[in-house]
Amino acid sequence: MFEIKTPKKEDLQDLLLLLLKFREEYKDIFPEVDMVKVAQIIEQHFNNGFISNAYVNNKLVGSIGALKTEWWFSKKQFVAETWFYVLPQHRSYKLAKFLIKELKKYANGMTIQLPTSTGDNNDKLYRKFEFKKMGSIWRYK
Repeated sequence: MFEIKTPKKEDLQDLLLLLLKFREEYKDIFPEVDMVKVAQIIEQHFNNGFISNAYVNNKLVGSIGALKTEWWFSKKQFVAETWFYVLPQHRSYKLAKFLIKELKKYANGMTIQLPTSTGDNNDKLYRKFEFKKMGSIWRYK
């Protein structure tokens, strides 16, 4: 049984530890982690943005975070996803669906950008959630 909820201040330490597992899983793609920076980003999202966490048996197993920002070419705002991570053993359509549902509620009709930068092919999953492919991320090195 899982539960989706907005974290409380005291839950942020567990979120930091979860997001460090993201980096470990993709250490061949991403540089070393600056834990102070990660903590600051989590705090920024907690105070001025969006965080929704997924719990299984009261254990944090996934999270999505986002901020509202402006397009580089316009003053119109959109929602930019910062992280979307679920521990490998808990990845499921149902859990992802509920996290995305919360993100859509936060967006309240605004455009949402959900980049995939891990190399995992999630096209089918995102299409199920009615996202449209808009370019891609290209990486050198």
